[in-house]
Amino acid sequence: MNVRTTILWAAITILLMQMACQNPVSNPGGGVTTTDTFVKGIVTRSDNGSVVNQVVVKDTRQSSISDTTRNGGRYILTFKLSEHYAGTIVAHLNGFQDDSTQISIDPGQVDSIPALILKADSTSPITSPGSGRPANIILKTTGDLNIGIRGAGLNESALLTFEVRDSLGNVVTGTNKATVNFSILGGPGGGEYVSPTSAVTDIGGKVSARVTSGTKPGVLQLNATTSGDSVKSSPVRVTISGGLPDGNHFSISSDRANIAGGLFDNLRAKISIIVGDRFGNPVPSGTAISFLTTGGSIQPFALTNIDGIAGVDLISANPRPGGGLAIVTAKTIGDTSVRKSDSTMIRTIPVLFSGQTQVNIFTPAAQTIADSGQYLFTYKVSDQNGNPLIEGSTFKVTVSGSGSSDLALKGDVDIHMPDTQDTSL
Repeated sequence: MNVRTTILWAAITILLMQMACQNPVSNPGGGVTTTDTFVKGIVTRSDNGSVVNQVVVKDTRQSSISDTTRNGGRYILTFKLSEHYAGTIVAHLNGFQDDSTQISIDPGQVDSIPALILKADSTSPITSPGSGRPANIILKTTGDLNIGIRGAGLNESALLTFEVRDSLGNVVTGTNKATVNFSILGGPGGGEYVSPTSAVTDIGGKVSARVTSGTKPGVLQLNATTSGDSVKSSPVRVTISGGLPDGNHFSISSDRANIAGGLFDNLRAKISIIVGDRFGNPVPSGTAISFLTTGGSIQPFALTNIDGIAGVDLISANPRPGGGLAIVTAKTIGDTSVRKSDSTMIRTIPVLFSGQTQVNIFTPAAQTIADSGQYLFTYKVSDQNGNPLIEGSTFKVTVSGSGSSDLALKGDVDIHMPDTQDTSL
């Protein structure tokens, strides 16, 4: 190889290296990893908004990247990218003025862009209107259909998106696009509203409205109806949850007043909370209630359900409460718009941990019982703290010894204990 040949091959090598650096997408063998990236959209005409098929859409930097609209004026362009790409795409069909738009995409992205609109005039070819007249309104996408009353610090609105279709199931487009009116039926009457009250379907046949709550909880229904055609959607139910907890609607209870927690571990009493707002409606589902106890253990918090109810278990364990009475405390944050004191709401309930059984008999001085006479004595059955035994405990008084068959017992001789904390029983 002579010197001239060597220089020529070196120049070709440098040139190929420069081309590879400038255009990594077009050089798949050069070691650059590319990712399929998509740009999709729809083409319509300017005079009546109908979709246009057979339109060539292409990238102006890479003319090989193109697609022809079909199936309702839709196209999709596929790029193979290894880095960010910015360019311009243009839509062309004989008889129309072109339209173009800028794109800015990253590898792996799927980018939906606004409609390309071909300018039509009297010389433009006639195209299909794209769909039939509206026949159905379908609830397509929604946000959360459970919202909170105004001022409660919760989400106060729900976005509802509908799709209007013709009798064949095609979304309405072009000259058959629809104006949809929205109205609220049967709301709680607290100032709830829908906005906008009417809207025109977009190029995808979709239309949206937002329902915003008022100051009262309850259930409302939203109706969507097309103008002129009187096509109606099925009513959409939106629930407006109650407000923050109210001090007058905060209750605590236990399913057991007395458990043998002084003797055994892992005995349980179910602690229940019921919380309402100032209207007496259940607070929003998920309202947090925290718990603590002076004896045993308890779950630290619980969330209310749709009825405003939350529950935890008080579990017998160390430490055993002094005097045998465990105090359970429930806390939550309240509605200070009514009472400032409700900023922290607290309710408590005692649960007895009864212990070892003890019997104490209180008798007067010994004496002889005359015929038909009486001998009075008192006794007390309790635990070591003087508290009553658990529900279901039973005890009987009997007599024995010589002459016992001639004696009759009257009074508290056969006792079945209820579930109680009453030390007088």
